[in-house]
Amino acid sequence: MPGLLSAKAPPATVTGSVIAANGQTLATPIPIVNGAATVPRGELVVRWIATDTEGRTDQVDQVISAVTRPALAASNSLDLGDRFLVTEASGQWGAVSNTGSGLTVLNTDGRVGEFDSATRITLRDRAAVNLLVSRQVPERFNQTILLAQSFVTPVAFPQPALPTLTASNNDVFVESGTVKCFDRLALAGEPMKRPNHRRLEPSDAVIAPRSACVFVTSHREKANGTIRVVVYETTKLQATYNPTPNNATGFLLGYLGQQTVYVETQFRGTLVVPNASLNLRALNGVSHEGEFYAKDLKTEGGATVRHVPAACALP
Repeated sequence: MPGLLSAKAPPATVTGSVIAANGQTLATPIPIVNGAATVPRGELVVRWIATDTEGRTDQVDQVISAVTRPALAASNSLDLGDRFLVTEASGQWGAVSNTGSGLTVLNTDGRVGEFDSATRITLRDRAAVNLLVSRQVPERFNQTILLAQSFVTPVAFPQPALPTLTASNNDVFVESGTVKCFDRLALAGEPMKRPNHRRLEPSDAVIAPRSACVFVTSHREKANGTIRVVVYETTKLQATYNPTPNNATGFLLGYLGQQTVYVETQFRGTLVVPNASLNLRALNGVSHEGEFYAKDLKTEGGATVRHVPAACALP
């Protein structure tokens, strides 16, 4: 007999609700409205119920992990320097995550809203965390502040997908050992005319297999679309991005090499360094803006980050 959701079945209305969290059945299920719900973090059970026009129902349960979206995410080690501060657009302290087994440190006077750590975290003098998500008790120095701890194993937030090397007409290749700028700046409706500049449109992918240095400058002309740049092998990587409108959601830079990436000027966008170390420098009161993913992630003393969630699609 055909099931309720088979191709021959009448149209169905599907509703969803969270019925359990972290092994405990909820007394009152949490409804999912327009694809969203405010839920506890951790492992959740979502029940989907389909009802057809004749009143017949069928259901399926789905197990998912609810994870706070971090501004900084490391897969091995995370070392946050003295006076580090991460904030959300609301002004509240933001979230950081290390789901690896390496060093996890919040140094002196650092400030974090949520800290997810799969390994033991060290809180240096006067470091402050609103919520620690970890099964391990932290090592604490003088005058640290820890308002709450959730004793669950943190789950990694998925990194944004990077474009792969293809023969697409939108891909731009940078020759080995060269420096090239990519520009979308328009003056009086005309693109800037400079040597080695190439005007990028949203959804373009720039592939730089072995570039020594890649500079990206952009004034976005459209509200939608993401410009993605991927560098495969490099010894030096510098990038600036000046979007219009004034946000950091439309630019993604990925680096697939194994050299340490030093961000010495303000970065605005999403930076993905899955195989290497990422070092965010302090900028004399100016914050890096966006999201940062790396194998090993370090911030220097005084560095600050303002969390701007990526607009690019996740895997």
